[in-house]
Amino acid sequence: MSKSVASKMNMNMNMKKNDLYLFAIVLLSIGIGYLVGSKEIPTQFNPFRSINTERLDRLLEYISNDYVDEINTDSLVGKVIEDIVNKLDPHSVYIPASQRQSIAENMQGNFEGIGVSFLYD
Repeated sequence: MSKSVASKMNMNMNMKKNDLYLFAIVLLSIGIGYLVGSKEIPTQFNPFRSINTERLDRLLEYISNDYVDEINTDSLVGKVIEDIVNKLDPHSVYIPASQRQSIAENMQGNFEGIGVSFLYD
């Protein structure tokens, strides 16, 4: 065997060995990713969740599962949202989805002036 042929064979063996290592690394990475990803991520990592929202979730879950009477939690949540928004300031208003279409229709068209409305009681 000449040196050139032996060198090529040695290079082919090294490439096969490198391919085997690469394949093993990819399989190991997939396995680790599966194990880590299959665990549920705790809610504490969610920056948009707070203790108060968790309290509300627990309350709604209790009402849905353990309250003696049947309660429509959707209407209950709507009322809570309305109360929260009303307490923000006198200009904030919660518009339920059922009323959004009719309010949007009333707002269609051209308006002139500075957009101030006066309500007389």
